[in-house]
Amino acid sequence: MSKTSKSSFTTTRTATTAVANVTSWQDPAKPSSGFSRREFLRRSASAAALLAAPATVFGTLARAAVARPVKIGAIGSLTGAVSVWGRVLRDGAQLAVDQINRSGGILGRPVELIVEDDASAPDVGTRRARKLTLEDRVDVLIGVNHSGVLLSILEQLPALNKVLICSCATTAEATVQRFNKYIFRVHSNSDQEGMAGARYAAQFPYRRWSVIAPNYSYGYETWGAFISVLKQLRPDIEILDIQAWPPFGAPDFTSHITRLRAARPDAVLSAMWGGDAVNLLRQMQRFRFLDRVALFSPAALALDVLYALGEEVPENVHSNAHGYWFETPKAGREAANRTFVETYYARFGEYPHSTAHATYAAVWTFKKAAELAGTTETAELIAALEGIEVDFPGLTGYLRAEDHQVVHDMAWGRTAAAPDLPFRRRLTDMQWASGEEITPSVDDVLKLRKSGERPGYYRYIVGA
Repeated sequence: MSKTSKSSFTTTRTATTAVANVTSWQDPAKPSSGFSRREFLRRSASAAALLAAPATVFGTLARAAVARPVKIGAIGSLTGAVSVWGRVLRDGAQLAVDQINRSGGILGRPVELIVEDDASAPDVGTRRARKLTLEDRVDVLIGVNHSGVLLSILEQLPALNKVLICSCATTAEATVQRFNKYIFRVHSNSDQEGMAGARYAAQFPYRRWSVIAPNYSYGYETWGAFISVLKQLRPDIEILDIQAWPPFGAPDFTSHITRLRAARPDAVLSAMWGGDAVNLLRQMQRFRFLDRVALFSPAALALDVLYALGEEVPENVHSNAHGYWFETPKAGREAANRTFVETYYARFGEYPHSTAHATYAAVWTFKKAAELAGTTETAELIAALEGIEVDFPGLTGYLRAEDHQVVHDMAWGRTAAAPDLPFRRRLTDMQWASGEEITPSVDDVLKLRKSGERPGYYRYIVGA
């Protein structure tokens, strides 16, 4: 594959967790008749016994115990409207750190995870990044849920001389116009999610399109990338001038829903997420908005929303679950994904959210880069991360050297009834798009970076 193209919340040290011994896929909430659910969880929790390691591994662990720890600083939104996203970010990081410590750490040193809450506030996020770097002296930063927080921290990275491996926030601006060499992202960006969604949406007959999205970069980019590519693929579509751009964290969307309904779109793209997505879907259902309008949304069908709403989510809502659906790995990743899903469920009692999936991969990617470099020093770490292959549980990708953005395939699908799942809905009929096809070219990225201009798709944003 080409490589061009925490106030403090908690400090967690070495801990022992489970790795499920997986032999076949089944719903962990409904184990096979051979043993009870309690026995399933007990077996999973005791599966650390599979680490019946040879003496050499215990020797490595003993040496690691007296070495200076490698410190990972994680930043997430642990309070506020998207607090679930911060929690699953922390959980994905913790699972990876625990597994890494059981296997000997990083460079023979134990790993310590320190988690900070940014409260979805850019100024708070910046303070937390400075605290982690200057006081805790972490070796790397990971995480960040909110794009505004990401952009704020990004400005500080050169002075802090610290790498941030972003595992959630998707604003393309971070790896295009405001790029610096310290930012790497293992999560798809807004352009990629929008472009993949457009390729999926083009097969449907919907002609009149509008949007409801948060009034900041994530919303603009997701809509812009989506509708511009859809217009290329389907020149017959009509892009409505009546659009809805509520502020992040708005308590009520009634006026926006009413305006959109009056415009009579056939389909709407939503870039709402977290608590905003929960509130939006509930209010849309109250007004029976989705009886006549098709809904396409990357993050509104992430697992936090499904856990919150369950059967309140109608069937035939279209989504990519923010980049990862736990039941649909890429071909070749079935065993790795199954192990991850069952291990995560045994540890946390729920299925893995896309942010847990990406943050788990971010920690393992840091380990891989540090060991390739033979150090956690920033300059060497940057060199090792550029072009590195990223092994997610459910898929694979690579960090493009020119913009440090991960490139990987992505699937979109639709909601369907799922009586076997706790939230009674799943994404089905998943259709994959190639990572190369849904990622802006290096030439386009470099042109925008040099000019500092916004992408041309901003012309489709009305009233923001």
